[in-house]
Amino acid sequence: MKHSIFRRPPRLLCVGRHKSETANRSSAADVIFFGRSGASVNIDGTVLNPASGDIVIVSRKTDYTADCEDIPLGSAVFVTVADAHLYGSFAFEGSSGYRIVASGVYRGILEAAFRQILREYESDADAGDIVSDALLNVILTLTVRLMPFEIRPGKSSGVFEKAKAYFDENFLENETLADVCLALNVDRYYLSHVFKKYAAVPPKKYLIEKRMEYAEQLLRMTEKDIIVIARECGYGDPAYFCRIFKDTRGCTALEYRAKFKRKKAEEEKQNSLREKQDRM
Repeated sequence: MKHSIFRRPPRLLCVGRHKSETANRSSAADVIFFGRSGASVNIDGTVLNPASGDIVIVSRKTDYTADCEDIPLGSAVFVTVADAHLYGSFAFEGSSGYRIVASGVYRGILEAAFRQILREYESDADAGDIVSDALLNVILTLTVRLMPFEIRPGKSSGVFEKAKAYFDENFLENETLADVCLALNVDRYYLSHVFKKYAAVPPKKYLIEKRMEYAEQLLRMTEKDIIVIARECGYGDPAYFCRIFKDTRGCTALEYRAKFKRKKAEEEKQNSLREKQDRM
């Protein structure tokens, strides 16, 4: 790692509560912190709905709009920077011109830094430019630290295979999607993107399907109680497990087991009749 993660010091162009319409578009990017959920960002027709604490990075070369009307004024802070070019082959704004990152463990310090840089920009305090540069360095450095470094243009299939293998091996673990992203070093929005691209479903649905297939196996092959099966499938709440099973299978777990037993009994009856006929 070089002494700086950027090829040259990024320049702060402006800070505001809304997207600036005056920033230089040639080498600029907006780094937006959302302190509340409810906003939406439309990037060339792709609509993102950032969660509370998310950071959205968008190249100013990209046509985008941000709708923040449903969140309190000041809950979104727009920081426009120029020359934020990372070393190596990593694009600060992502290969598609935008990137969305969850602030995670840095939520507190990042939110404070964004709010303070807004105060500095809107005030005439002494040495405001020096403080703003220091805050910008904190914001950008921590944001880059949160980025999935192994994700490079053209490598999304490899990310999918790695994520799929992880799900296939660990689908019974009681992990949140955030835990999975941390283990794989990818952000949840990128993970969702590659799963939709290669599996045609988001990762959460893929995980649910794996668990429901295993639940079907347990219902067919064992007489275990539904509470036990729910727990073995990664669900601590049996009621939630039952609701998911019915939503995905069209019947309750008990109905599924009963149907299987009736079908099996009918097959055994038919096999027995055939055997009798063969002996005659």
